[in-house]
Amino acid sequence: MVFPRQRAPILEARAQAERSLKHYASLTARVRQALMQREPDIQKAVSAAALTPPLTVRSWRPGDVFRPLGLGGRKKLQDLFVDRKIAQAERASIPIVADAQRGIVWVVGQAVAEDFRVTDPTAGVLILKARKLGDLG
Repeated sequence: MVFPRQRAPILEARAQAERSLKHYASLTARVRQALMQREPDIQKAVSAAALTPPLTVRSWRPGDVFRPLGLGGRKKLQDLFVDRKIAQAERASIPIVADAQRGIVWVVGQAVAEDFRVTDPTAGVLILKARKLGDLG
């Protein structure tokens, strides 16, 4: 049985817990928003020995396939974009770096291909960098 004098501290503790939960939810939302707005990876190291020059930068094409680092298999770029929740309107603006023979090296800001991972730094490393130039329109 709870007596009237004991009820006040219980209500105060409950109100304080509710304020803490609201603060935590607000903080979590702000952290989530900040993470979503962060700049994507704009620099990657790839194995120079695995590349076949010349490298080209292009937009993605329907049917493009590559082997993302760590996946252990092939993946369509369409599926990568869907998995990463990239809007259709944004997909055409994501640069694709490809070599002359083996295909996609790097989907800028998203993934590097397994075929071009650095396994032996003494064999040569190429640093690929991308920079956002701003709105063109």
